[in-house]
Amino acid sequence: AQRAQTLTSQLLAFSRKTAIAPRIVNLNDVVDSAGRILSRLLGADIDLKIQTSADLGNPRTEREAFEQVLLNLAKNACEAAGDRGQIVFRSRALRQFTLHGIRHRLVACIEIEDNGPGISQDLLPQLFSPLVSHKPDGAGLGLSIAQELVSRHDGLIECQSLPGRTVFSILLPIGASRENKAA
Repeated sequence: AQRAQTLTSQLLAFSRKTAIAPRIVNLNDVVDSAGRILSRLLGADIDLKIQTSADLGNPRTEREAFEQVLLNLAKNACEAAGDRGQIVFRSRALRQFTLHGIRHRLVACIEIEDNGPGISQDLLPQLFSPLVSHKPDGAGLGLSIAQELVSRHDGLIECQSLPGRTVFSILLPIGASRENKAA
């Protein structure tokens, strides 16, 4: 367990060191790009839908890292949905939204939804912890690294899951916050 924890710490440190400077990014372009890559990889077995919102906004982020987060979450969704499953990428803007105790005028919400069997309710609270996986061959690093990458931008990944519907939501603040701390 100690060796695994050390490996996880090293991987997270590596991902921090190789960061590209954040720049203003059109998230809908990143969602579309990740969808195209996924579509080429999947072929016709999975029904992929992309629904983007024009009022999403453009946060400062690391495009390549954010695209990788989307692809990792989508890969998990595809594995969960199985053959003839359905994956939906959805983007929308949330207004006057509190994230990490800070009220933001605008938060980008990118959702990846699948129609797979769902994630055990027992596993959900620890889902983003290193070395936690519900897959027999899973290393349990993908979601913790994705959460770390999103956290670098004051964002958060949340998960809601029931049988037949799992949604991972990536929340990223856009622009300045309205208040320092929500009361």
